[in-house]
Amino acid sequence: YQDNQQQSPDPRPARPTIRPVAVPPLAPPEFELTDPDRPFSLAFDRHVKDSHPQLATTTYAKFFEMLSVPDPRLQTKDGPGYMCGPCFGLRRKVNVPHYEFAVIDGDSSVDAQGQPTGGAPSPLAVHAALKEWNLSHHICTTFSHLDRDKGCRWRLLIPVTMETPAQLRGVVTYIIELLRLNAGLPVYLTPESTVWGGRWHLPRTSHAEAPFYAATHFGYSVDPVYLSRYYHQVGPDGM
Repeated sequence: YQDNQQQSPDPRPARPTIRPVAVPPLAPPEFELTDPDRPFSLAFDRHVKDSHPQLATTTYAKFFEMLSVPDPRLQTKDGPGYMCGPCFGLRRKVNVPHYEFAVIDGDSSVDAQGQPTGGAPSPLAVHAALKEWNLSHHICTTFSHLDRDKGCRWRLLIPVTMETPAQLRGVVTYIIELLRLNAGLPVYLTPESTVWGGRWHLPRTSHAEAPFYAATHFGYSVDPVYLSRYYHQVGPDGM
């Protein structure tokens, strides 16, 4: 199946309404309305071994629309990719001054013992939960989604500007805990989701009829500074 959902921002959206069991439990994070049309620079490469990414100007609305359709020209896993912000020079984390969004790599769930198990929760359920809370996001399935016994595979993008790896870890930890505790969706937080300076494949499928799902919602973004402090993610070097 091919399922692509797009939503225009509500001109007067409600602030996120997260049930009392939400985390962090002590105080709600600050929320800021996401601007889908704010321009920013993003680094793109030609393939995974391309260490010289090129900058392009885009917006959340344009970029998420781009991710909503798999590239019909390529039916291989490797190919063009993107980073989470600008990259000045070689593709190294020291050359990435900030992130424009976080990426959660959904390829596993956690079992009752907290161990990863194959296949992530349904991307439709993840989208529905975040949309209910009016939290901005884009989700799209990956090349190996529903391939043989791999189960659901997707990437969840959370639009918010982050200045440090600590802020990145705070944001993805918060979203993961929201999904686990509030929606009963036991998403496993992959180490790759917390690595600064990584790159991700643009969406592709193995063949024209391969299953693909994408959905976008614009509402509010969370405060990365608050979340990095709440989860004690600031190390001795402030990162």
